Amino acid sequence: MDAVRNMATLNGMQKANLITFAPETGCKIGKNTIYYVNDVCNGVMSIFTYKGVKYCLKYVSGCFYPYVCYYKG
Repeated sequence: MDAVRNMATLNGMQKANLITFAPETGCKIGKNTIYYVNDVCNGVMSIFTYKGVKYCLKYVSGCFYPYVCYYKG
């Protein structure tokens, strides 16, 4: 899974009203930063484009929230 692990990119997506953050997004728990999100915003498809790059949401086993990942078609 190629999840986006850059908070600047995720913040830009949120400001562009593409995704909504989960309460823990961007927080550090121990040595790990949380990168999962809550969902896409209303009207946004599960595959979306941000700055010319396609992204999608993917769920991983054991997590109730999805991650923003690079879309590979």
